[in-house]
Amino acid sequence: SMDIIIEIRRSREQLATDFMRAFGGAFLALAQQKKSDKSGSESLGKVDFSSLSLVASDDMDVKVAIDGMATKSRSTNSNVLALLRARFQHLLPETLLDDGLFPLDPGFIAETFGNQLKTLALTTDQKVLVLKIFQQELLSKLPPLLEDANQALVTAGILPDLKITYAAPKSGDDSGKPEKKEE
Repeated sequence: SMDIIIEIRRSREQLATDFMRAFGGAFLALAQQKKSDKSGSESLGKVDFSSLSLVASDDMDVKVAIDGMATKSRSTNSNVLALLRARFQHLLPETLLDDGLFPLDPGFIAETFGNQLKTLALTTDQKVLVLKIFQQELLSKLPPLLEDANQALVTAGILPDLKITYAAPKSGDDSGKPEKKEE
């Protein structure tokens, strides 16, 4: 509604600056992060239950919207993301490139944008609406950007022969789905 437009226009420049700073900072952090760094997934067996808390319903609605758009975009872009991640992994072999740390992952991009929305004076429903617009206006246009990033790495000689191929299902596998492998 009109409140959303007013709030976005009022904060647009700051939102864009903060988003670009966080996005650019993620690439710098990626270069400095090592696989040996402790990640939350390594310590799942040692959970400190005193630090757990319930997520507010409002925060959960925004998180569900971000997760949904990330899942859809990852699925749509799975092949190009796999190639891009492999090329980055080749350049940064000591770096962990999981979804939460890879700056070109749709989930990372959506989460970064979602974090910027926290500063706006919008209701949860309004934030979810802004996220849906973000999905239409940016994440839906992500494939050419990812293709360009891949092509830039290929042109630079980074694993230029890497392609996604599909192997025939194994004889005992009745799922009928091709197995994706990187060459």
